[in-house]
Amino acid sequence: MSEHFISIEGIARRFPAHGGTTTVFEDLWLSMARGEFVCVIGHSGCGKTTVLNILAGLDVPSSGAVIVDGQAIEGPSLDRAVIFQSHALLPWRTVLGNVAYAISSKWRDWPAAQVTAHAQKFIDLVGLTGAEHKRPAELSGGMKQRVGIARALSIEPKIMLMDEPFSALDAPSSGAVIVDAKAIEGPSLDRAVIFQSHALLPWRTVLGNVAYAVSSKWRDWPITQVTAHAQKFIDLVGLTGAEHKRPAELSGGMKQRVGIARALSIEPKIMLM
Repeated sequence: MSEHFISIEGIARRFPAHGGTTTVFEDLWLSMARGEFVCVIGHSGCGKTTVLNILAGLDVPSSGAVIVDGQAIEGPSLDRAVIFQSHALLPWRTVLGNVAYAISSKWRDWPAAQVTAHAQKFIDLVGLTGAEHKRPAELSGGMKQRVGIARALSIEPKIMLMDEPFSALDAPSSGAVIVDAKAIEGPSLDRAVIFQSHALLPWRTVLGNVAYAVSSKWRDWPITQVTAHAQKFIDLVGLTGAEHKRPAELSGGMKQRVGIARALSIEPKIMLM
């Protein structure tokens, strides 16, 4: 396994401003191995989405470089998929057409039947079976977002960049898609994932939100071990006593701390703050 599948080397992003420049971030260094999952945490405006856009090749750093699999990023690539906050679908294409368009762009020699079957697998995965022939105007906001998720997963990218991908989904749909997306990331797919999200599962308590992340990573842990591990990080962020409250009962700052506890609890090798 490569130690430096992704290497962000001293990048900065600056924008012109009256009387000078505005620096969003500078001297950012980060490396990731294949198969790693990195969670990006930070307040609004700190540059989380900008970093993802640079990794996607949709933006360029003001200085520094980003190397992926030994090559500098010089633009978008089908090896890097982005799930945006907004769905970004082609409005004249159906659900099947949007997903199939991405697939046929990557595997140009595939026959139509193979493209359709591959697209259908990912449409089924995100719970849109039966909606294949609907156009975006006929879909709810959450359904549009699920099409975007299916499209990104369908090209089996080396890197998955997820920018608040579940923000438009209702709570039950969000949970289902998260579970199924994790399931398809089997051991044979050595994919790096960079995930940026503030969203909590509203039907779960503070302890439930953190424990959900812990049990997703360590599936063979008994519930007592999961709970004890989750509690350690809840205590760490100063939420002792709030374990059984749900997000609707928390202040904005407390919700953010739950997100921080959740990210820390899976003990990622690298965390961008």
